[in-house]
Amino acid sequence: MKTIVSVFLYVIICSIQIYAVSAEEINLNAKAAVIMDAESGKILYEKFKDQKMPNASTTKILTCLYILKHCDLDQMAEVSKNAAMQPKVRLGVREGEKYKVKDLLYGLMLESYNDCAVVLAEHAEGSVEKFEKRMNQMAENLGTLNTHFVTPNGLDGIDKKGRHETTAQDLAKIMARCIKNQQFLEITQTKQYTFTDGSRKRRFICNNHNALLSSMQE
Repeated sequence: MKTIVSVFLYVIICSIQIYAVSAEEINLNAKAAVIMDAESGKILYEKFKDQKMPNASTTKILTCLYILKHCDLDQMAEVSKNAAMQPKVRLGVREGEKYKVKDLLYGLMLESYNDCAVVLAEHAEGSVEKFEKRMNQMAENLGTLNTHFVTPNGLDGIDKKGRHETTAQDLAKIMARCIKNQQFLEITQTKQYTFTDGSRKRRFICNNHNALLSSMQE
C-alpha cells in the first residue's frame, strides 16, 4: 500500500498525463490500487478499489488537509504529554514545548512523524477524539464511502463506529482535493525543510523521502 500511495502521489502532484489502461496491462504487487482523473473523478485503473485496509501513514494526508483549511499556520502549538509519548517514527517533541503549526506540517508530510500529527490534532480541536470526529466529517464531505478515522497519524485504532481503515478509491478522492490546495503541494514537493522549536533551542531538518521526486525534470 505504501509503495502504491507514493507512486499515486507522484503521478498526481507532477500532473503526468494518464490514459485508461486495462488491468492486464498493469502488473502490481499491491493488494489494492486506483488511478483516478482528478478533474472528472473517473477511475482509469482499479484493483480491489473498495477493499477496506488499514490507513497507515496515508492518514496524515487528510490530517494535513484539515489543518491547512482550519488553522493559522503561523500560530504556535503546545506539546502535550500525550503527543510527546507517541511511538516512532517521531520528531521527538517534548511536553510543554511549542512549535509553529506550519513547521509541524513539514514534519508530518516529509518525515511522517507521529508526534507531529497528535500535536496538530490537539491544537486544532483540543483532543484527538474531537479531531477524529472532524476528520470523519471532512472525509464524508469528500465523498468517501468506506473510510473511518480513529487516529490522526495512522496508528491502528478502533472505536464504537469501527476500525481505522480506508480504501484505494477513497484515498484517491482525498488526493483529488489535495492537489487543488497549493499549500499542500508546496509542502509535499519540498526536498528539505529546517525549523526550530519556539524557544529556538532545538533545530530540526526534515527531508523528503519520496525517491520519485528527485527524478522529476527541473
